[in-house]
Amino acid sequence: MNSRQAHLSAGLLCAALAMVSVPLLAGTAADKPASRETEQTPFPAPEASLEKMRKTGDLVGQRRHLWRLLAELIRTDNSLPLPRFMTWYGAKDTFGVPNPAPLAVRSVRSLFAVDESTAQRAALASSPPLIVVAHYNEAAVRHIRENSLQQRATLKSLSVEPRATTRAAFAREIPAFPRSAVVLKSAWWPVAGDIPVAMPIWDAETNAATVSGNDYPSWRRMVAVCPAPGNLKTTVVQLMGRTRRLNCVGIDRFFHLQIDAAMAEQLRNEPTARKLGAMVLGRAFRPGDYLALVALHVATRELPDWVWGTFWWHDQAVRGPYAAGRPEDLAGPWPNYLMNVAFDADLPRELDGSPRVVFNPWLEARFADSGHGGGTVSNCISCHRRAAYPAVGPFAVTRGTQQDVRAAGSMASVKTSSLWSLPLQAH
Repeated sequence: MNSRQAHLSAGLLCAALAMVSVPLLAGTAADKPASRETEQTPFPAPEASLEKMRKTGDLVGQRRHLWRLLAELIRTDNSLPLPRFMTWYGAKDTFGVPNPAPLAVRSVRSLFAVDESTAQRAALASSPPLIVVAHYNEAAVRHIRENSLQQRATLKSLSVEPRATTRAAFAREIPAFPRSAVVLKSAWWPVAGDIPVAMPIWDAETNAATVSGNDYPSWRRMVAVCPAPGNLKTTVVQLMGRTRRLNCVGIDRFFHLQIDAAMAEQLRNEPTARKLGAMVLGRAFRPGDYLALVALHVATRELPDWVWGTFWWHDQAVRGPYAAGRPEDLAGPWPNYLMNVAFDADLPRELDGSPRVVFNPWLEARFADSGHGGGTVSNCISCHRRAAYPAVGPFAVTRGTQQDVRAAGSMASVKTSSLWSLPLQAH
């Protein structure tokens, strides 16, 4: 794949929001008083303060922490117009490149680079396509590289023989990541540079959980995304065999990237992006098109099981439980994103007393029910704490604290610090 550096322009226009709130995902038990101990504390926050929030189920404090973290992630440096997380290392840099370039000289296009093995797996996948990008900050990449965790041989050398009915197979773990490590996953939707396109919207109350999962083709509601700014008139668009007259929202309501010639060529050559472009745009990517950010999944190693936050775009994001605590001074397109957070696999419990639910509709709703509920009742920590090498399927959705900590259906040899990317992408 062509690896020449190229520059993308980022759309960071402000949008005035005047939208009607609707109920979204399932409610959570009443919030407890929030701790302000991390109010003025830089990242990473003191572990004792975060641990107190976790143990007490202080959802207000947890949400405050995640909104502050988002503000830090989208902060721009003087030399670059892009949010900080868009200048980090991608999966190919982290796992497939011997010596990745320093952050100071990186281009955004390298984030979207996919190595050959990943492209081959994507070409065989039957699930609906979505452009998903991994982001690793410098602390995370340094830890992976210094410990050679990008190599399968290292993971294998750390392992012990599995023992069929005991946890002794987990006697070994990879070296612990520093608390400053951050790993992100972002998801992107194509938008044509000349005409409106349709985009599905997740509304939990109109999308009942199904055994096969709730991937975006099943979502009942859509909006039209227009290449012009502002809230525009309705327009007729098509997607996945459905023709609708929809409300049109401007591209400025999203964090977005405008595609140049080099990026368009790269997307045309990548199997998943090529499929998605053909489905949404009705043609191949070309210069002047956009990529709109629809989801952002954040994991920080501030706690042993990591702190997990997830954001997704919604056209009615003004109020509701997943807009709660959003800072009034959050600028640009970011007030259009809802947020949920997990400090614990169980706490705070849902209104029915069941373990905590935290998922991203773009990334986890697609998971089928394997006996414990599907992706719409999953929890980031429950699934990721099972990450281990070797990763053997099927990858069942879990929820709550698991007594049996087997990874993906078989006793594994070495825990990989809640990161599935290590066993799945190591070379």
